[in-house]
Amino acid sequence: RAARELCRVIRPGGCLVATIWPSQILPLNQFWNEVMQQAAVSPPVGTRLPPELDFERTTDGFVGLLAEAGFEQIDCQQIRWTFEIAPEELWIAVEAGIAVIGQTYRTQDVAGRDRMRSAYAEITRARAHEGMLAIPALAIVVSARA
Repeated sequence: RAARELCRVIRPGGCLVATIWPSQILPLNQFWNEVMQQAAVSPPVGTRLPPELDFERTTDGFVGLLAEAGFEQIDCQQIRWTFEIAPEELWIAVEAGIAVIGQTYRTQDVAGRDRMRSAYAEITRARAHEGMLAIPALAIVVSARA
């Protein structure tokens, strides 16, 4: 429904540019899973779409979703890069409640938040090089005409 609505509201010939994370477990997901496991916390229930309401999070799945919604001239590709960030800057996003890890942090009691912060500090101390984390990343990017 959302893709059809995007197609409807974009002016004729207008361009949509969008990105998604693929469904596979990426290094950043593994990193956050390790933080949660070490802190003995779990993400809140209902943070993921039920499979029957989701689409295949691949280039083919993204193209199919947009084609079904009425988009044309669809160009879709995977983009790989190394995400580099200072650990303290990445933690700001967690405290702001961004993504599942941020939602997980915000649903914890004080003890759970302290454990997450401690686990994060320990893990990033071991992984940071010259004060920076370097995490391989992958996204699916699409452009399409309405």
